[in-house]
Amino acid sequence: MSQPASAAPSRKKTVISLLVLAALTGIIVLLFKDNWAEITAALSQLSAWQVLVVLAIGLSYPLLEGCVAWVIVRSRIPGFRLWQGIDTAWCGTFGNVVTLGAGAVPVQTWYLHRCGLPVGPGVGLMTLQYVFHKTTVLLYATVMLLFQHRWLAANTTGVMNYLPMAYAVVAAIIVVLVLVCVSPLVQDLARWLMRLLPKTEKWQQRRADWQQQLDVLGEESRRLLADKPRCAEILALQAVKLFGLFCLPYLCIRFMGLSPLSFLQVQLLTSLMLFLSNALPNVAGMGSIETAFLLVFGSFLERGEVMSVMMLYRIASYYVVFAASTVGFFIAQRHLTDLEPAMKDKSILSRFGIVILVLLALMLIFSSAKIDLASSIEASTQASVRVEHIQNFARSAEMDGQLLSADDPAYQQIANVLSGLTCVKRFNQQYSSYSHEYPVDSVTVSYYDDAENNNLLFTVYSDGTAIVNSQFVKIKTPKGGAEEVYQKLAEIVK
Repeated sequence: MSQPASAAPSRKKTVISLLVLAALTGIIVLLFKDNWAEITAALSQLSAWQVLVVLAIGLSYPLLEGCVAWVIVRSRIPGFRLWQGIDTAWCGTFGNVVTLGAGAVPVQTWYLHRCGLPVGPGVGLMTLQYVFHKTTVLLYATVMLLFQHRWLAANTTGVMNYLPMAYAVVAAIIVVLVLVCVSPLVQDLARWLMRLLPKTEKWQQRRADWQQQLDVLGEESRRLLADKPRCAEILALQAVKLFGLFCLPYLCIRFMGLSPLSFLQVQLLTSLMLFLSNALPNVAGMGSIETAFLLVFGSFLERGEVMSVMMLYRIASYYVVFAASTVGFFIAQRHLTDLEPAMKDKSILSRFGIVILVLLALMLIFSSAKIDLASSIEASTQASVRVEHIQNFARSAEMDGQLLSADDPAYQQIANVLSGLTCVKRFNQQYSSYSHEYPVDSVTVSYYDDAENNNLLFTVYSDGTAIVNSQFVKIKTPKGGAEEVYQKLAEIVK
């Protein structure tokens, strides 16, 4: 009995799925609203090259997934090209999102069928690719845990409590899939269960198709698994793919200047994060990753920090990848259809998705949390100024302070300097965390109202560090930054 090829996602389903994706994104943004200023401030610190590096590593994941597909399908079609493997990966990524997590294998099978691979073998090979992926996730996390379990147990208990459940779920998925692929006994059991399906024509047709797919899956599994060098190559590519993905949180943390976690520690935590997410329910790849990320990294980063890292990680590994997959999917169709007229209509959808997701990424990356110094100064009637010299972590006795009223010329000069600054929050570090291994001078200005309520606490150091209300900030001026501000204030109060 012949099987129809799986169809590409319809325009209607794609639009509905994109709306659901947008809704899920909105929910996540809403959940983070209390920390949004911290998140946007942290993201706004990234330079253009840092953003590009993170995005490039994120895009390497589907490209390596394409290499895996290429190696697997070549076992069946020797003439299968690398670019076709990459097309297959883009189809899987796009299909997974626009069908809310259910369409990766069907869309990939549709593409492979158009490339000349029968539907049955296509389903079988893509199922095997999924099995290899799950297996590599399990092995990667296990190896990382074996070498660093003592460190993990000493620093967090929450993650350790969830690991047995995650191992049970993921291992069960792998065992069931492997047995369905290679065990004649399990395949016979599946055929017996299919006999219990309703006797209607529709269900009997499905039964016949599923039985044929089961037979082909067993045949393709035995053929591929017998090729040990090819299996080793697939596992190696899967490991490299995961390694790149697990480098993303480390780069995010380093670029934002956050936790002193080592490279291997972040590799461990990220592998456990993905491992745990595989045991959690999700919609189109969303929800489980976010939950697992907060659970794993929450023990080592402050709430605002972990949300900032997670946001950049998800932009690079999910949103930008999906945006790229909309292009990749329609390019794959162009490869198959040789620029059929119908492609022009479908390209509208891809442009819509790209525009929305690119705008979202730009908003998250380049938004800034500015501090309004001028308003605090205008609400004040007096100020105190303190000049200090700090030597090797310890404050010296070299300190000079003075109280200024609003009609004092120095008060007005300082107010003019500070009111004209562009001041952006860096991150939620505390004043107490700042220390020096070398001599440094500082000027601190405190503004008060008539009731002596402190409206603003501003400190700038000769090394270019600036702190506002115990919050590290980045200062921009027409001619420089914090060093220029320090020089101006030092001249005024000397």
